[in-house]
Amino acid sequence: MGPIGITLDGVLLFNALDDGGRDAVAHEVQDRCNGHPEREGRYHYHGPSPCLPGIREPEAVIGFAFDGFPITGLVSTDGREHSNADLDECHGREDAVRVDGKLVRTYHYAMTREYPYTVGCFRGTPVSLGGGTSAREPMGGERRGPMPPREAVQACEGRGAQAPCGFVSPRGDEIRGICGEPVPGVVACLPGGGRRGF
Repeated sequence: MGPIGITLDGVLLFNALDDGGRDAVAHEVQDRCNGHPEREGRYHYHGPSPCLPGIREPEAVIGFAFDGFPITGLVSTDGREHSNADLDECHGREDAVRVDGKLVRTYHYAMTREYPYTVGCFRGTPVSLGGGTSAREPMGGERRGPMPPREAVQACEGRGAQAPCGFVSPRGDEIRGICGEPVPGVVACLPGGGRRGF
């Protein structure tokens, strides 16, 4: 339940379920961008949004899951929309995708118009922040959702919100972005949005 990734425009991506365990896209009220705020005010998407840059471009990266793998838009390299039949149990596949201007062959999650819409399960392991806290474990008993990778948090230490940042992911990808708060009380480097260098 809750955040599973973040889009390049800085909007959180939640899983496909609402608080009642139902299909959120089918049951929740959403705005023209197919998003809405949750109880704490964090605006998010549960599925594809027409407002996401690159959503209809073939294999365009529109964000990253909290395990570090990219999330692509609706369209595959052959120009067809992805369907669940094209993807594995975690809602992804291996393809050539453009990451930071470079074409790389990597596993990625793909958005579809079919449930679960984005990430069905984590293919990789979300990075632990130490002290027994990871994306799967709440901190201090609080329900906070998945945590960003340690490298993303370290990249924003001593920097203010909206500051340009960058880090190298656990897989060795160079990520550039801006500092923001993907989870309450945690400042981290959010991919995209800040392609201005460090």
